[in-house]
Amino acid sequence: MPKNNRLFFKVLEILKEKQMTQTELAKKAGITQPSLSRILAGKYNVKISILEKIAEALDVPAGYLLEEQEFFEKKEAEKKESDTVGNNLIIKLIEEQNQKFEEKIKRLENEIELMKVKKSCGHCYPG
Repeated sequence: MPKNNRLFFKVLEILKEKQMTQTELAKKAGITQPSLSRILAGKYNVKISILEKIAEALDVPAGYLLEEQEFFEKKEAEKKESDTVGNNLIIKLIEEQNQKFEEKIKRLENEIELMKVKKSCGHCYPG
């Protein structure tokens, strides 16, 4: 018995209504038939993007395949995960830029010190 009974039975119910096979659904949803079988068997933790493709292929709202609350909770969790990944990338880029600026500042400070030395010792560094 599939772990995700609700999804499994709702998809089977719709397939029966539409006289569509799992193979046809998979093709229409843009996923492989073995992947669809594993999703329906509960062997994959189905992502919202895939669930939306399946729902679109069945011509039903994605929330209908799961209970509405579960659908929106799952969608929000995936959005937070995506936002975290994006934020981490932005932080990394900012840190890299800061490091480059710090290195540039250090080089400029060294050049300023060298210029001060040259200016204070005019006969050492005629200019």
